[in-house]
Amino acid sequence: MVGIPLVAEAFATEQRAKVLGIMMTGAAFGNLIAGQVFATVGPYGWRYVMYAGVLPAVRLAAAAAGHGGTGTFQGRPGTPPRTEGGTLRQRRG
Repeated sequence: MVGIPLVAEAFATEQRAKVLGIMMTGAAFGNLIAGQVFATVGPYGWRYVMYAGVLPAVRLAAAAAGHGGTGTFQGRPGTPPRTEGGTLRQRRG
């Protein structure tokens, strides 16, 4: 639920509905996958289910370790400096 407002602010109005739909569909598929993981690993105990849940995060962190990022959230030449206070709409002008 926390990601919905973040995605709504990050994408343009034309793409927002499509991206939110993909995100919510992904959440539903994630629940189905979690059920299958529990059905497979659950008989061994809850700790193994937790380990199985951590594996994708560890894999993603290892893959992103050497990645420099896209520069979206870094200061680029020609962009005005961020100001403190105010809402996002006020900062955009």
